[in-house]
Amino acid sequence: MGKPGILYVTIEHAPTLSRVAFEDWYNNEHGPLRLQLPFITSGRRYRATDGESPPWMAVYDVTDLDHMKSPAYTDLAAQPSPREREVLKHIRSTRYFYEEELSAGSVNDTDRVPTFFMTLRMFLPKGASPADRDAMAADVHRWYLDEHVPLLEKIPGWLRSRRFRLAPAFHPDQDPHWLAIHEYRAAHGNGGPEFRYATSTVWRQRIMTDTTQERRNYLLHYQPSSSSPSPSPTAPGAPTASRATPTRAPPSWSSSTAS
Repeated sequence: MGKPGILYVTIEHAPTLSRVAFEDWYNNEHGPLRLQLPFITSGRRYRATDGESPPWMAVYDVTDLDHMKSPAYTDLAAQPSPREREVLKHIRSTRYFYEEELSAGSVNDTDRVPTFFMTLRMFLPKGASPADRDAMAADVHRWYLDEHVPLLEKIPGWLRSRRFRLAPAFHPDQDPHWLAIHEYRAAHGNGGPEFRYATSTVWRQRIMTDTTQERRNYLLHYQPSSSSPSPSPTAPGAPTASRATPTRAPPSWSSSTAS
């Protein structure tokens, strides 16, 4: 049995694909078809607020990453609908599969919806010896457990923090790294005194010196609901086409108040 984890996707669409066409395809075809799979338990799409590219990001929670190599998932990409095949000509995306290492806090789709989303990818120095890398990795792990997450929990609006490691079975040629995801309510205390303290300790400064980081900030744009997708009109910029109706109606991607 494989490990639980996430599919983390960054997305950018070319000007040749209209925003309306992109949204219609993702919310009414691409996302729901993946959410019908029993091993993908949730999916949310976010829009960047930091002005960086790519501007879109999606996260799918997966119960067992081994299932992401099964035909149930791979056939979705191998056998796209005519509309998806056309839309993908105008899409640039990067997929990462991550194994979950730790999780603190909780979210749901009612009173604990994570609206503000911070990510941090952390890399160990490539030139370090294996022994030094192992020591740094152990230090990072202890820091998260003993200091970092306990301090983040005190920030107003904090809901959940998770840390993942790049899954080597899917990325054998890539340098391993961590992905941290911190989720907050719409009204949160990032930038406040608790946040400043959590990000200014001596231990954190050592971790930041020993590693390199890539940070991104996002707002929730779409989240799944329990209803099945309704037919949508032809979206400008892309032809419509339908797949065979799935045996289990997938949840739809409904508009969030944060969009």
